[in-house]
Amino acid sequence: FEDVDLSIRLKRAGYSVWYEPSTAIWHKNAGSSGSGSGLHQYYQTRNRYRFGFSYASWRTKIFLLKHMWNEYRTGTPEVKQAILDSIRNRYGKNPDVH
Repeated sequence: FEDVDLSIRLKRAGYSVWYEPSTAIWHKNAGSSGSGSGLHQYYQTRNRYRFGFSYASWRTKIFLLKHMWNEYRTGTPEVKQAILDSIRNRYGKNPDVH
């Protein structure tokens, strides 16, 4: 979510954001955490809620709260920890998640 977050912050600061179709950037998904791993699930969940609660409308935030509750009830330990850390506003590395 960092790329979209940066774009929104730039636009709010008065800059233009452009798409350049002739550019190619190769990004290995979850290269450092391993796609589908518990660590990947943790960061995707935590950062999705952080992004949503930072920029969404109030109606979407209500939906996010409902979704967060359902995901907490049924999620893996990593997803549950991500939700708790999101609520507690804890960001950065979490040494308890692998």
